[in-house]
Amino acid sequence: MLKLAACLNLSFKCAPAQDASDVDPSGSGAGGIDVSFLSVCLAALMALFRVPEFGHALSADAFEALLVTATTRLLDQRLAAANGPYTSQAPAVSKALNKVAVSASTTTNRTSALSALLKLMASPPAPPASFGPAPKFTPKLRVIYTKLHGRVIAEEVENATSAPFTQVNTPGLLKALNGFFQVVPKRTALEGGAEGSYDSAVSLLKRLVLHVGTSKIVGAVQTALPPPADASPLKEVLTREMPSATHGDATAHSLNLSEQLLSIDRGSVDLAADPSILLGKPNV
Repeated sequence: MLKLAACLNLSFKCAPAQDASDVDPSGSGAGGIDVSFLSVCLAALMALFRVPEFGHALSADAFEALLVTATTRLLDQRLAAANGPYTSQAPAVSKALNKVAVSASTTTNRTSALSALLKLMASPPAPPASFGPAPKFTPKLRVIYTKLHGRVIAEEVENATSAPFTQVNTPGLLKALNGFFQVVPKRTALEGGAEGSYDSAVSLLKRLVLHVGTSKIVGAVQTALPPPADASPLKEVLTREMPSATHGDATAHSLNLSEQLLSIDRGSVDLAADPSILLGKPNV
């Protein structure tokens, strides 16, 4: 997958430059989009994601590499140009890239897909140097990742073969959520759609509590983030956000969960010579 993602990226810059929009990163006269090579890469990716076993076995790192390439190139200004050498092919290329991003997100195993999307929502990659000044690149990319994150959650809720979220790696997702909340600790109107990303992350957390259960969540937090890891970002969001859940059962679970998490913290003080090493400082 890493090689195929690299080939997809290469296809956007390996053909001879056709106009000023084709930035040549190597100085060899290239920089143009090789549409034929690009088509082969996209067809190969679509074929792979039609095989369920392939997506189920995909790691978070491999999924992330592909998704970053596909979504970054989806925002390539050459595909949005009203006039240019790629105007006639651009709509089909954009549609195919969008389809690859959605298929990869919904076919890859839930733990890998959601973990990688949480990482990308928190810290979207910078635009390639060939893009030049691109002030709207990061906000647009974060919105794309947030939409994909919501789509994966919806797929799990609607199409899971068993009870939703009971087959995922719960400690792995909680660790990824903790990492997200370290970067985006509250729902604030930050630049780049961070408030929407925060809401989507909280939605996942509520789903896990509702479908997995309070006792398993408490145990999973301890498994995912044992001392001296700082689990405070996740614990603070749990205690702050879960009581406001609109679903009655989720509210009951969350209130009980908040009390248990606080008891974990209180117990930790006796175990650690320096409580701050275990509990960490609140992210406010």
